[in-house]
Amino acid sequence: MSWGKVNGTLTYRDFAFACEFKRVKYLRLKLNANGEFKLTVPFGYTQKAVVEFLDKNNAWIERKFKDFQQKASQKDDKIEFLGKKYELKFDENANKVRFKKAEFNSNAAIIARDEAHFEAFLRANARKIYAFYVKKWQGHFDKPVVRVSVKKMHTRWGSCNGKKGYINLNLRLIAKPLKAVEYVILHELTHLKFAHHQASFYEEISRLMPDYKLREKMLK
Repeated sequence: MSWGKVNGTLTYRDFAFACEFKRVKYLRLKLNANGEFKLTVPFGYTQKAVVEFLDKNNAWIERKFKDFQQKASQKDDKIEFLGKKYELKFDENANKVRFKKAEFNSNAAIIARDEAHFEAFLRANARKIYAFYVKKWQGHFDKPVVRVSVKKMHTRWGSCNGKKGYINLNLRLIAKPLKAVEYVILHELTHLKFAHHQASFYEEISRLMPDYKLREKMLK
């Protein structure tokens, strides 16, 4: 890298530091969520001055990176899958996602290779389960479903474009019980017929799924 002119990477001991030059007064160093060191360097700082800064903070650098590695390799998160709670464990040797039954001294667990491996598992199961329920209820509506998309949605469990026949379903819905999943899918399919949430909309859902209010509560 051309020091002081363009952003680049500085190698220091066994670590790589992504350097970004900005109009700031002081050097800033942080370790991001991906385990990457980021250095914000004031314009005019020499490479020698930066190395001296890293020397002074070497103990912190090594400690922070060690802590990150331990958390990454021993990460235990509480997650839900189809209404049941599990511990999420990462094992770099896991070829496929597997379930571990609860034992005397441990909770039920889902074991995956890493975060990406686990998300791929969620998406594959979501697509399969969502498609099953779309097919189950599709015949009750005249308008066909043209496309079903699985997305990460922040505020809704699903959405429907009734004119185009597009159904969007939240990936996070896979955490809920199957009865709740089925309700959300019927809810969105009903928008193929009703583009609103007026009484007629819920009357149609009630006719097809009399216990829909109980299922709706499972989403909370």
